[in-house]
Amino acid sequence: MNKLNTARCLFIFCSFFLSSAVWAAEQCERCAQCCNKGGAGHAAHSIHVSGQAQQYAAPDKAELFLRVETLADTAKEAQDENSERMTAVQQALRAEGIDASNIKTQSYNLSQRTEWNAETKKSEFIGWQLEHAIKVTTTDLDSIGDVTQAAVDAGINRIDRVEFGLTDAASEAVRQEVLAMAAENAQQKATVLAETLGVFVGDVMTVREFNMVVQPYPAKAQLSTRAMEMDAAAAPPIEAGDVNISANISVAFAIE
Repeated sequence: MNKLNTARCLFIFCSFFLSSAVWAAEQCERCAQCCNKGGAGHAAHSIHVSGQAQQYAAPDKAELFLRVETLADTAKEAQDENSERMTAVQQALRAEGIDASNIKTQSYNLSQRTEWNAETKKSEFIGWQLEHAIKVTTTDLDSIGDVTQAAVDAGINRIDRVEFGLTDAASEAVRQEVLAMAAENAQQKATVLAETLGVFVGDVMTVREFNMVVQPYPAKAQLSTRAMEMDAAAAPPIEAGDVNISANISVAFAIE
């Protein structure tokens, strides 16, 4: 009886061992096939290159970052004066053809303002300061100077910056062009490497986009708000500059 049980155990063990060996062999064969086809083990049979491209495009929109700053003895007085001036500014902007939806508040900050007194060696309260910053967007680039002058005349006392950029539709069209240029650049690099190494470039295995940057052109206003207030008849000369679009991708090609 013991010999029969022993034989059965040996038979079961051998059957399990053989099944495991067959399964392991099948897995090894699959791994080998994956390696040959550029699967998980494709690193030794591929060329990895980066592709870069850059292009400049004429802007079709402008964003003006403007601010009203008021200082008063009390917080209410600072708020009231700021509100009055900003209302006048928004009315002036709409009169210049700016839609209300293109005038957006960027920040609204109310705080106590102090100055250091060298004689008393203490910080002294000088009033409540309110800063109300807005962003104005327009696609009429020829009107930038007039719009800025109208805003200053109405109450804006700080121009943070003016940026020239692209609308969503224009940006998407240029992005596609730059991505195509980056892909061509990667293809050229892979071809040069393959020819130098005596191999051939095969199919694309992976493609990754690292970054796509649309850099607006930051224009510098040539006149301060004080100068603009002194010469209200002269609109400030603000020249538009091209927008910089760049792309960076990574491509893996199979080697044949």
